[in-house]
Amino acid sequence: MAGIKNIRDLYKKVGEKGLREVLEGEIRVTEKFDAYRFAFEKNPHDYKIYFYGKNGKAPLSKIDRTVNDLYEQAISYIENLPADIKKAIPPRHRFGFSWFPNNKPLNTEYDRRPKNGLILTDITVRNRQWDVTNEVKDNKIFERWCGIFGVEANTPVFEGRLD
Repeated sequence: MAGIKNIRDLYKKVGEKGLREVLEGEIRVTEKFDAYRFAFEKNPHDYKIYFYGKNGKAPLSKIDRTVNDLYEQAISYIENLPADIKKAIPPRHRFGFSWFPNNKPLNTEYDRRPKNGLILTDITVRNRQWDVTNEVKDNKIFERWCGIFGVEANTPVFEGRLD
């Protein structure tokens, strides 16, 4: 169920009966990192890569990037990927990350900074209206893209059915 970040939100949205139905099916639990949200996707019209911050609704503009350089290191890393990798990125696939400019991005200090400061947390496919139509959950696909991008994956803590 895309867009639900925690059980409380899910409960508010679907109620007790709906929550029970969701928990009776296959579930995937991942860690939510205390880090910044960063994402990018390739536009199908001009094939340029657009970058997104926390809100994820509108791409970061030159003004956003000038006023706040929080994402510049991550943006530079993605922009400097080899041309064949950037060409292979499918349009309308948004790659979401937890961004660690250092090992204490917000309130939690981690033992180490992830590879290139990025942990791939989600991959979504979008339609022409930019609505999410599919949320990729296959660990092999995550591992493949992490290898391509040179970043780490948010490996699920639990996948399957609860007893």
